[in-house]
This record gives sequence, C-alpha cells and structure tokens, in this order.
Amino acid sequence: MKGTTFSIIDNSGGQLGLCINVFKSRSSNKFIARSLLLVVKKIKSKSSKVKRGQLIRALIVRTNQLERPNQHFWVRFSKMGVVLLAKGGELVGNRIKGLVSRRLVKLGLSRILVLSKYTY
Repeated sequence: MKGTTFSIIDNSGGQLGLCINVFKSRSSNKFIARSLLLVVKKIKSKSSKVKRGQLIRALIVRTNQLERPNQHFWVRFSKMGVVLLAKGGELVGNRIKGLVSRRLVKLGLSRILVLSKYTY
C-alpha cells in the first residue's frame, strides 16, 4: 500500500494523495476503514484547507478491490478514495462526494456515512 495514489473525496480541497505509511487496522477487512499517513500531491485551489506537500492522516472509504456488499451484486471503483482526518480524529471536510461503504457503521464510523449522500 505504500506508494499508492488515492483520490481525496471530501471537500477539504485536496485532489490526490500518496500513501507514506499504513497504520494498524481496526477492521477485519483488508482495506475499508484502514488508517494511513498521506502526503497531499494535488490541490483544487490555493484557498483549500490543506496545502500541497502536507502530511495528514486519512481513512480509506472506497477501494478498487472487488467486494460483495450483499448477495445480489458486486462493487468495484476505478480509484481508491480516502477522507482526511485532523489530529483529534475529526474529519477535515464537511461533505463527502460519492459512494461510501455501509460497513463503516459496524466499525463506529457512522459520522462518515452521515456526511455522504450515497452508500452501498
């Protein structure tokens, strides 16, 4: 996972990030809800909440691995998506664009689902 590029899907102002370190996981899942250290590579505008080259913690909410949320369909995304976390564990952005996994509720991360419009 080190060296992987991630799409930042919240409205913190970042677009792309590069993984530097992966922290121990709270989940039994391979990727969802995994915490990592990210360096912001690309930003949307100069007035964003994060700066280019800034080290920040992130949480994976979308993967490009094939997963089966229920027995009727399979889900795979083209890019891996993360949301950025502040030092206290709160979210940097206040809105999440696109789909996130319902599996985050079981892990105690329902705040992310509340901010997202769509879940699977």
